Amino acid sequence: MDTKKRSTKKPAGEQKKVPAARISPVGKVLDPSRLTMKDLLGRLEKHEAECSLRYERIEEKLAENSEAFDKMDKKIDKFDNRLWAIVFAVFLGPALTIFLTKLLGAL
Repeated sequence: MDTKKRSTKKPAGEQKKVPAARISPVGKVLDPSRLTMKDLLGRLEKHEAECSLRYERIEEKLAENSEAFDKMDKKIDKFDNRLWAIVFAVFLGPALTIFLTKLLGAL
């Protein structure tokens, strides 16, 4: 009886090699080894055109909402000022009471 574990992998020469193929948006299988420079440039130009349209739309949306962003920025600034006032009141309040009691006690 053989107790050795057998490897399920095939030797390197017997393994089946699968080519790296992709499916294009049109549904054709694209073999990278068959793409020409002209095909690559065409696809790159198409990609750049689509991206430029996306970026234009993003810029339009940002321009549409700039007023809302400005309002939100003012609200944040107002909240920030209030928060600093609270911080100063919390930290300077006890010191101010000690100072005033010593000042008034000396009179």
